[in-house]
Amino acid sequence: MRPGPHDGRPHVLLLSAEQQAAAQKIHADHYAALAPLQQQLYAKQAELDAQLYAQGGDDRKIQSLAKEVGEINAKLYAAQIDLRRALTKAGIPATGMGGMGCGMMSSGMMHGGMGPHHPM
Repeated sequence: MRPGPHDGRPHVLLLSAEQQAAAQKIHADHYAALAPLQQQLYAKQAELDAQLYAQGGDDRKIQSLAKEVGEINAKLYAAQIDLRRALTKAGIPATGMGGMGCGMMSSGMMHGGMGPHHPM
């Protein structure tokens, strides 16, 4: 879908002014809460990448970092579910969110991308 005057989200046109304000608040609160997790994810992913591409990387450290990255991703996914539930509870459609496709995760490996730290 091409981006348009409503950020590529046609359902925005169907929302009342009150629903639009509620949706904006829910999204703002959600993303403010997610920022620290996203920073942790990028930091751990960068650490993992450094270990993976270093000569003689520490196998235990790699396994530990991979586990931590997985745990952070699980928290991010749970937060996406919480966002959808909050929107639905407020009577706002949560369509077009595509699982982990929201926000900073949109170019990640779950959507066929190489992720933000892939060495192309």
